[in-house]
Amino acid sequence: GGRGRGRFRGPPDPDYNSPVCRLQTNMFPINMDSFSKLYLYQVHYDPPLKEAGPGYAITARKRWIPHLRFFKDQLSEFLVYRNTQIISHVNKAEPMISIQEGGDTCKMTKVGEVTLRQLRKDPQREMMFKQMANLIIKALFRNSQYIQSGRDFFHPNSKRPFNLDRHTRLTLYTGYRATIVLTNAGPSLMIDTMKKIVQPTTVRDVIMQRTEEVRDRMAGRNATREEEIVEIERVCHNAVQNRGVMTEYNNYLYRAIRINWKLNPMRSEFKKGDTTVTFYDYVRERYGREFAKRVRDEDGMLEVERGSRSRRRRADDNNEENKESKKIYLVPSLCYMTGLPDNIQDIHQVGKEIAAKTKVEASSRMTLITSVLQNLQDKHGDGKEYFTTKPNELDDVPVLGPYKVLFLDKTTRREQSLDVNKNENDWNRRLRDFIIEFPALPPQLQRMSRKNRTNSVACLFDESDTMLARNWERDTLRHARSYVPGKEPLVKMFPVRKNADLAAWKGRIKDAQTIRTASGEVRTARPFFVFIVPRRNNELIYNAIKECCFMEQGVLSQCVKAESLSPGGKYVPVICNTLKQMYLKMGQVGWRLELKDLKEHSMGSEPSMAMGIDVLSKRRDPDKKYISIVGTWDRFFTRYIWSSRHATGEYREKLATMVAEVCYKFMGIYSRPMKNLLIYRHGVSESYIRDRDDGVGGEVRAIMSKLTKVFGARGWPRPKMTVVVVQKRISTRFFRMQRDGSIHSPYPGTYVSSERAVSDPAHRSFFIIPCKKHPNQGTAIPTKFTIIEQEVT
Repeated sequence: GGRGRGRFRGPPDPDYNSPVCRLQTNMFPINMDSFSKLYLYQVHYDPPLKEAGPGYAITARKRWIPHLRFFKDQLSEFLVYRNTQIISHVNKAEPMISIQEGGDTCKMTKVGEVTLRQLRKDPQREMMFKQMANLIIKALFRNSQYIQSGRDFFHPNSKRPFNLDRHTRLTLYTGYRATIVLTNAGPSLMIDTMKKIVQPTTVRDVIMQRTEEVRDRMAGRNATREEEIVEIERVCHNAVQNRGVMTEYNNYLYRAIRINWKLNPMRSEFKKGDTTVTFYDYVRERYGREFAKRVRDEDGMLEVERGSRSRRRRADDNNEENKESKKIYLVPSLCYMTGLPDNIQDIHQVGKEIAAKTKVEASSRMTLITSVLQNLQDKHGDGKEYFTTKPNELDDVPVLGPYKVLFLDKTTRREQSLDVNKNENDWNRRLRDFIIEFPALPPQLQRMSRKNRTNSVACLFDESDTMLARNWERDTLRHARSYVPGKEPLVKMFPVRKNADLAAWKGRIKDAQTIRTASGEVRTARPFFVFIVPRRNNELIYNAIKECCFMEQGVLSQCVKAESLSPGGKYVPVICNTLKQMYLKMGQVGWRLELKDLKEHSMGSEPSMAMGIDVLSKRRDPDKKYISIVGTWDRFFTRYIWSSRHATGEYREKLATMVAEVCYKFMGIYSRPMKNLLIYRHGVSESYIRDRDDGVGGEVRAIMSKLTKVFGARGWPRPKMTVVVVQKRISTRFFRMQRDGSIHSPYPGTYVSSERAVSDPAHRSFFIIPCKKHPNQGTAIPTKFTIIEQEVT
């Protein structure tokens, strides 16, 4: 290729036109014969447990956890227990250990020895095998001086300054993410590189900053001292809850729960062995006077948690006394915040800078992974090969495509096609030249489009951005004439007072929907809302706007940042993209993929819907969930019906009701029953997939039951359903191997089926590479699709 902007400058790829490729993975087979013997213990309780039943496992867990620390001291830190069976990885094993406390006797008796290979052969001990293998892998990392944080391991010596244009005092730690996975080829160690960003501000700095902001805000409100304290505690709690922190003295990572304002690090005491000491004395004795000098005589200790979610769930089953003894408190002045600061998290340019400094290319990533595995085995010193340094390889992996995008050209007014693979470099420039509506739509869909489209647009903006808003109005109307000729929007401007609070923005949203007719009658309209979000507190205002429009008022909206409309930036692309989003949300049709093979498929020949479901919960309020559903209602899969609500507590029944309502709207359009329903469930973890009762399986059963009632009431059969879970945040990576031995990122459309050696045999799953052919930075991230239910053939 040439040296023009956006062109690939590397040598030509001789394998590009091949329909298949050869891949390496970041999974390395483990050698189970190299691990030490494991000792199996049987636990006996006096008084004994009742016969096995629904509460058998919970009762055994409650009886066992209070004695967990004692048995760890006697045996080893590496313990895996399941009901009344315990496995320990130790060099020597005691024949019997017993403890008696409060009339409850717990006795452990050695009943045999077992190896990982024997555990792997027993299907009932599959989870126990994974837990034990993961514990041993973690021990190997800790022996190499790595610090553990969940599945992540990073080395303290790897820290280096991380400079950004807007925030120059960040610190970057490099490390690895490792876990044991079960594949068709056997147990493997999956490992990938990771980065951890640490801020220069401590938790105390955050508390002091939020305190000053609250005092300045409440200075003119004549608030009492008690009201001010309550507001300070609330704001500080929200600022640190569920945020990652790292201790300065030992580089341990924790997850913040809340701030306990009743504790003081200089005066409050905790039990250490048989004595009680203050937090200040403990820091001075354990870590030295240098850190003890930074402990302040101020109320407030940070309550944190450490470990996996499964451990925290097990801890929640204990009694209140045991939970109180397991709480971890940290000194706020000795804990640094991790991750990006709030003021730069959503800045696009910052994201590009971070990607340029943290992304690792495919060849470099594989070199780092293999080198750290070799170092782990060399530093352990026993000469055993715990896992191979040669990764799993996949031959003759198919590459799907190429794909074409269909759109209407502005100049010719005819339908054009664009090859995604060949025209990726000028993708944005070419798509800027299409118009909105397709003339090839069926007459019924064209009538529906004209009926549902609104021509009124309300623009809300801060008074300080008046000039930007006027320029936006002028240029939006000018570009609208070329996108949809003869159908210009009617734009009305609604200024919001300068530096207004969230309540003022919500009030203006309601004012924009009020129309007073000539006769004095007041009625409510549903215009399309465009918000120019100001620079100050743009994240808070954006969240309030979306919650008000999406959850409370039920109106369509589009937000654009004020800095994006500033002179000198990419002004024209912002105007064009905002206008496209407006028309598409109002029911128009943009570009679409060319689906030639779908006409012969049942999804293309019968009334069918493709539906996406996402359930979100805020970190600050995990019990309150937001359910969003979007479904297609045309044969091109380009027109949508959507629904969004919030639910508290048990949400599956409301989710099933919302799915039925969207399907009912589909039947109202076509006046005939739906035949096929393809559901994509997003944002689900592996443990949620495996949970057949309370996981995805419970959601599928609730949806099936609800659709059976809705369709049966009209004498129609329930539509055939196929449920697929989509996972994008995964650690699986693929590396394409060329004929010259070099390693590159895989092609878009690379398809790895469930029959390959990288898939879990318990579920039907496959991977697809969605990104572009030659990524400028990093390695392509595959998307994993897990089939939960399949009725559509």
